[in-house]
Amino acid sequence: MDIKAQQTKLANNLGKLLRDNFGKGPEAVHVTIYEPYVVICVSGFVSPMEQVLLNQNEELQVMTTRELLVKTLEPQITGQIKGITDLDIQHLYYDWNLDHHSGIFVGVCLDDLKADLTEGDPYPGKQAIHDRIIKMSEIAQKGPEKISSYKLSDRTLVIVREGIAREYWWLLKSS
Repeated sequence: MDIKAQQTKLANNLGKLLRDNFGKGPEAVHVTIYEPYVVICVSGFVSPMEQVLLNQNEELQVMTTRELLVKTLEPQITGQIKGITDLDIQHLYYDWNLDHHSGIFVGVCLDDLKADLTEGDPYPGKQAIHDRIIKMSEIAQKGPEKISSYKLSDRTLVIVREGIAREYWWLLKSS
């Protein structure tokens, strides 16, 4: 199966998995596979129960519930990725933007996250993006010792900041 077919099948399967477990699936699922990364973006994803909680300013309740449910689903998510792509996910990260009813999952196929954190291939505006991330990091906490970034597709850029209290993975997705 070629990469496009894998991405489509994975998007369909993960959309169904979320629908079966949340009661409502996302309106759209976009998958980017660029080894060692698998990035899954979901949009239009909030259940009716979650919307009631959000209307009552209970974002923390929604985030807590999603955290518990995704932790339970993690073996199924990584199993789906393995079954379709033959990639063995070692780390799965996720985050939600409740205001935009969207979320992102990032699977990484590395035992040691630092094993493949090279600079990544050059792309237009890379240094300007790194400079902006350093500036934002310094405002929020402190500047990173190292930044690596990877343009996975026209829609997805992975940025890794190292040398802060905790490593953070930033994903920028264009609309």
